[in-house]
Amino acid sequence: MAATEGSFKNLDVDGVGAFLGNEWPGLVAAVQSLTIYFVGKIAAGAEPDDVLNGIMLGNAGQSVNHKDWRIIADSTNKLLIDENTGTEGAPVWTTRLTVDATGGVAPHAASHKDGGADEVATATPGASQIVKAGVGGTLADGWISASNVTQHQASIDHDLLLNFVANEHLDWTVDQGATNIAKANVPSAGDADTLGGAAATATPTANAVVKALAGATLADGWISASNVTQHQASIDHDLLLNFVANEHLDWTVDQGATNIAKANVPSAGDADTLGAVAAASYARLDVAEEFTAAQGTTESVPAISAGALTLNFDASNLFEVSLTENVTSMTITNTTHPGTRVLKFTQDVTGGRTVAWPAAIKWSGGTAPTVTATANAVDVYTFLVDSAGAIYGAALQDLS
Repeated sequence: MAATEGSFKNLDVDGVGAFLGNEWPGLVAAVQSLTIYFVGKIAAGAEPDDVLNGIMLGNAGQSVNHKDWRIIADSTNKLLIDENTGTEGAPVWTTRLTVDATGGVAPHAASHKDGGADEVATATPGASQIVKAGVGGTLADGWISASNVTQHQASIDHDLLLNFVANEHLDWTVDQGATNIAKANVPSAGDADTLGGAAATATPTANAVVKALAGATLADGWISASNVTQHQASIDHDLLLNFVANEHLDWTVDQGATNIAKANVPSAGDADTLGAVAAASYARLDVAEEFTAAQGTTESVPAISAGALTLNFDASNLFEVSLTENVTSMTITNTTHPGTRVLKFTQDVTGGRTVAWPAAIKWSGGTAPTVTATANAVDVYTFLVDSAGAIYGAALQDLS
């Protein structure tokens, strides 16, 4: 039967069921669904199954604890689906689902939309929350953990980092060819040390949903500088891709057996300066030089210990020894560098100290000299070391 406006003023759904069941008993069992059209308003009645501006769903054989459902439109034009959480005689209607005029569904979907309860843009996200861009259109710092950054540090190419400068990462332990250290950076000989959602774009907006680009990576704009730098203290410089240990040596301290390749050190004849001193003021060892001022050397003063005396010919060219006891054993080391060494012996106030010379020294006439025994006496001995390491000695004794 077609319904027309005003056809029904008050309809008891239970009554329809009873009517159908009484008149056509077989029809109720055969009907799978029933659609009721209301063109006008259903007047409110005394029974809980009656409703204004809606449809009441129930059961004709309901008990006192039976829960009804109703579909109604409220005064703001929202469609409500309510459940009777009370009883038939004392209904308590609880809204389970709301659909607004724009199609928005609540309450569950409201928590997932822009500004929803489980959507945050803070540095302290909670479990199961939805990632949302901050006001600046980037992810909040807290969404990126240290492990997110450091897990791929071995894939970060050290040589492709921003502001990477190739000449700052040269391995000076090997020959760099025509590339040399500027002379001004090399210590001079007088120094104490020695020389040895809405879119996947780069400009996301606030509250936009994160989306990967076609290449399955985040757009640049999603990652702020603070996302990266907040964990830079966790990135191990020495574990970066293409890290080379010898490019990061501290040449301000002694590196032991590791030295700068000689070819990388500028020579004194170059146009640059060495140790902030003009190159012309340096003497080169591979060419003939003329000194315009007196040159000196630092003397070595070894001590006699339990009759033993050691002269290290690499330590100096001049040695001064006070004879405070007899020298029963003399050792000369490092005779591989040819040149002249001078040894001065001075007797102490007691005098009479003796010296046992090494057999390897070759003396005039083949006989080693005897040191002057007088108290405070001074003897000077000159040694010539040849390229084979042989030592030739000459004596000037009892100098006063």
